Parts: sequence; C-alpha cells; structure tokens
Amino acid sequence: MIYNLIYDTSDFLNYIIIYKLTGKKYFVMKIEKLGSLHGNNIIWRYMSLEKFIDLILNRSIYFANARKMEDKFEMEIPINSLDERRRDYLERGKSSISVKSTMEKEVSVAKRFKENTYVNCWSLNNAESYALWKIYLGGSINGVAIKSTVSKLIHCLETIDKKAELTSEIIPESIEMNIPLLQIDRLKIGEVSYKNHIERSNFTKTNLAITKKEFYEYEKEIRVFGTSNNQYFSESPEEYDLSISDGFHVGIDIDELIDSIVISPYSPLWFKHNLKVLITKLNSSLIDKVSDSEIMINS
Repeated sequence: MIYNLIYDTSDFLNYIIIYKLTGKKYFVMKIEKLGSLHGNNIIWRYMSLEKFIDLILNRSIYFANARKMEDKFEMEIPINSLDERRRDYLERGKSSISVKSTMEKEVSVAKRFKENTYVNCWSLNNAESYALWKIYLGGSINGVAIKSTVSKLIHCLETIDKKAELTSEIIPESIEMNIPLLQIDRLKIGEVSYKNHIERSNFTKTNLAITKKEFYEYEKEIRVFGTSNNQYFSESPEEYDLSISDGFHVGIDIDELIDSIVISPYSPLWFKHNLKVLITKLNSSLIDKVSDSEIMINS
C-alpha cells in the first residue's frame, strides 16, 4: 500500500540503531540484492571515451541523482496509481479535502525520495547490444563497453569504507549532512521492471526506484541505488536545497570489476590502436582485457 511509501523508515532506523550500538558513523557499505538477480548475470556499461578515461584514471564509478536522469518520470508515482489511490480513499468515505491533502503529502514524500536517491545503471545481457551501442555513444563512433558480473559489482561496492573513501580526517557534523555517501546506510541492486502502473500491494519506495515506463524496456537495466537519510530531515528550504547533490563518485577496485573492455564496433583501426596505447600508460593491468566487438562492423 502507499502507506509504505510514506512511513517505511526501516533504513533510517537501522542507521540509528547501528550508531547507538557501535558508536560508529562510518561502516562498510551494505548491499541488498533485490528479486531473483543472480551473481553470475552478465552486465554491461556502455560509455564514451571521456567517461572511460574518467573511470580508469579515478578508479571510481558515478552515482547520479535521480532527478538528473533523462527520464522525467523517474521515481515519480504513476498517474494511474495516483488515480487508483484517490478513488480508494473516496470509497472509504474520506472527504475530498482530506483526500487532496493526503495525495499532496504522498507526492511530496515521493519527490523527496527522488531528490535524495542516487543511481548507477548497467544493462543486463549475455551479449553486446547493437541498439545500446547506437544509443549510449551519443552519436559518436568511438567508445567502449565495460563487461562485468553482478557478483563482482556487489563485491566491489561491499568493500567501500565510507570514511576512507572521503577523507582520513574527521568530518564535522555540519559538513556530513551535505555529503550523500555518508548519509546512505545501504545500497540496493535490482533489475528494473518496465510497466506504467504499480499495484497498491507493491507500492513501496524500493519499487518506485526500480520501475520505469514500458518504452524504456530495451535498456534491460539493472541499477544500484541508495537514498540519503536527508529525505527524513526537516531543514529550511534553503538548507535542504544545499544538501541535495547532483551525484558522487565511489572509488572501487576496477581491476576486479572489469572482465572485458570491448571497443565500439564502429571505431576505426587507428582509434583501437591509440586506445590500447592509452590503457597501457594509464593502467597496464587492464590491457589484456581489451577486445574487439563481436559485431565486427569495422574489423
């Protein structure tokens, strides 16, 4: 029921309990696997040359704020689900004024959830996707696809020490609230469901985060996401706006994460050669993982 969307504070309470029991604000990141996702599932991330260089130079992956995602309906309550809830409230005998207030509150809670949720996206597929090469290179012929598995991604993220990730010094509490990574208790990983409606019995924040419109089904997306506890705090509007970040990088062991670096099937031979030279200079341990696309357009 939609009440879960409003009052589901289990992650926040878990954060408080851990702090009271251990006195620690920083701990290794916990990962919750959703649904039937299997560790051996193959995942892909298609990226431009610029993003790939950023990955191997900084040895980190990026979590974008959900409000920055291209899909404007991302993590918003579907209109038909809102209509269903509205009818249900009225049938229970609630006044129209009360229903209007309740619906506004539910939309507001969902908005806060979206603004404080950070996402890292992959594609779940056993093989390369001709369509995704076209889409994610943004019109360029040059780029790469990183191939990995669900279990390797989870293991890399599980070993994050949030304190070490950000600084070796103690961070003042006044600054902590503006650092999303410090305010995320756990990350969740799950396969996206493509549908235009969420049933009342499944209406939770988690399902909001892994549901997209049907016309994005070609993505076959899995996503890792985490929500800052900032969603529960009642700062002034100005303080709240300042506490919302566009995203953050998380340092990981990219040598463990990456199984293969597949070069775009559209790339000319000179690009393939120069890319290998670049990888040798930036991280020679990855050079044996470079391979040509099996689509073989320019091979």
